[in-house]
Amino acid sequence: MTLRSFTGNPAAREPKMNDADEAPYPSKAEVLQAEYAHEWDIWREVRPNGRHGDWVAETLPDVPDHQLLRAKTIDGLAAQLREATS
Repeated sequence: MTLRSFTGNPAAREPKMNDADEAPYPSKAEVLQAEYAHEWDIWREVRPNGRHGDWVAETLPDVPDHQLLRAKTIDGLAAQLREATS
């Protein structure tokens, strides 16, 4: 590894966050988790190679009719949850 010497404004070398990281509002996944927290456990699958897989929603243990939903996107999972709970 090579170390570089920086000159000038120290703030210029600090990493910058992207706009999504600076957003003052929750992500779609966080909104979905909050909306369905009373009946569903929602998470993102992690494959053995460490890459993200499907979004998964599973009913909580105390919910009478067990269901497991899977979708490639959080929007797809949201649509399945709306259908399952209507």
